[in-house]
Amino acid sequence: MLRIALIILTFVAPFFFPWQITLIIVLGAAFFVPILGLFAGVLTDVLYYVPSAAPMPVATIIGVFIFLLGLVVQEFVKTRIMGA
Repeated sequence: MLRIALIILTFVAPFFFPWQITLIIVLGAAFFVPILGLFAGVLTDVLYYVPSAAPMPVATIIGVFIFLLGLVVQEFVKTRIMGA
């Protein structure tokens, strides 16, 4: 139930919250479902795309880093729980 709520909150956050709160929500959700960081970054770039603004998709790049961080944390937790 928590994962479903985090998935829904992650996809709703860019619409209703400022980017700081959205980043915190996505970081928290990425520890349970790492791919949500990438999805949220792509969604944010698609929502707020302006052709004359940034030459690169900044939110997608941040989403990739959150995705990788979520993968590392999830593997570390699996290793510590199963290896103990």
